[in-house]
Amino acid sequence: MSPPRPVRSAFTLIEILLVLALLVVIAGFTVMTLDASVLRSKLHKGVDQVRTAWADGKHQSVASGQRMVFTCVLGGREFRLSPLGQIATPDPDAPVTENPQLPEGIVFRSLQAASPTALTQQTGSYYIDEGQWSQPVVFNPDGTSYDAVVVLEESSGKQMQVTLRGLTCTANASDVPSFRETR
Repeated sequence: MSPPRPVRSAFTLIEILLVLALLVVIAGFTVMTLDASVLRSKLHKGVDQVRTAWADGKHQSVASGQRMVFTCVLGGREFRLSPLGQIATPDPDAPVTENPQLPEGIVFRSLQAASPTALTQQTGSYYIDEGQWSQPVVFNPDGTSYDAVVVLEESSGKQMQVTLRGLTCTANASDVPSFRETR
């Protein structure tokens, strides 16, 4: 008869390393998921900022009786809302304020709005700052605008578009499918 085997009271080094490796893999997946979630929430916050700016543009236009203009820096985070006449020449008496910006990591990819010829016919003039400022989205005092679409993009390439319906000035947001999703 063989002697009884002693009872093991500890783990081997291999078992501990195996569990540690498994925990590192799980932590890696968790961090990737959290990063994607944070970027997605920033993208939604950017969409909400654009929708709010457009609603403010409509409200200010109706309240003041003058056309308001939304423009943004394409490829950047900055946007502004100002009276139509102040696109080219800001009011010197107005306090200098910084333009609002989208959250870090979110940029304006594109903006499509009323054609410059339509704006020229309505206002008699058309001017956009030199550089990367987009064409304007104009809000009229009667509570209408022109159809417009702005695309926001996060650093990972995920995009969302905000669509403005000109007649009612309602804004809707939707995902822009990536190339991989459309195949």
